[in-house]
Amino acid sequence: MRQIFERMHIREALRAGLITLVVVLPGTASLWAAHPEKGSPAPPLDTLKLLQAPLGARADWASLKGKVVVLEFWATWCSPCVASLPHLNQLVESLDPAKFQFISIDDEDPKAVQTFLTRKKMSGWVGVDASGGVFGLYGVESRPTTIIVDGNGKIVAVTEIDSLSATDLRAVAEGKNVAFKPTMEITEVSVPSSPDAERALFAVSVSKASPDAKTAIAKHPPTGTDVLGEDADGLITDVFNVFGNRYVLKDPLPAGRYDVRVNSVDVPQTMVDSVVQQAVLAALHL
Repeated sequence: MRQIFERMHIREALRAGLITLVVVLPGTASLWAAHPEKGSPAPPLDTLKLLQAPLGARADWASLKGKVVVLEFWATWCSPCVASLPHLNQLVESLDPAKFQFISIDDEDPKAVQTFLTRKKMSGWVGVDASGGVFGLYGVESRPTTIIVDGNGKIVAVTEIDSLSATDLRAVAEGKNVAFKPTMEITEVSVPSSPDAERALFAVSVSKASPDAKTAIAKHPPTGTDVLGEDADGLITDVFNVFGNRYVLKDPLPAGRYDVRVNSVDVPQTMVDSVVQQAVLAALHL
């Protein structure tokens, strides 16, 4: 089951190219550093090596003052990032470069990035963060992640490039408050095992969750880990190795959200995974 939940984090970063994982739960250590808060000063960009920028251009907030800056954290290997390029390019080309600056930030080898740019069009500046320091300062672990900074160098939103519109960005430039689509939030918490769970040598259950349930991971060592508030698409992607195998669904997936609870004591991981897969298929009537 541990491998299933590791895949969950990978899957959420890739599904539809939409999601950034942020863990923020009071009293619980986060999986990664948090993104800068809205309204806080944007961390420095000085270490970026700029590509596709005018000679003498600088990625520092003094030089960028007065512009709305869109920071797109991406990678050449990130398929959702590549799929979003046409929209990114359209935004760049539809906005006044005197008022807006797009910087796509990658932490790969500069040669790999330059080779990619010879094959794919990416409008705006490209910043190579070879040390990974900028990714760390902005708390970015999943890609694509889009961070908007206003003309005063303050964080406006952490969102996704596909949800951005030129109209919303112009509103930011005018000082208006814009409700950008937030990134998906997954919380993780450790809870004590219940007496029943401790007595169960092996138990798997799938039940309906409330329609507005938040996706969460609940660990209850030493007996197991639960995934809560997940939709059917997410469950299928979590419990099957969809990145290594090809599956074809003959029936539509049901709507709604589900809780999957697993308790196991000294059960081989392959057996746990197999039973969880069968439980999910049965619960979704597939």
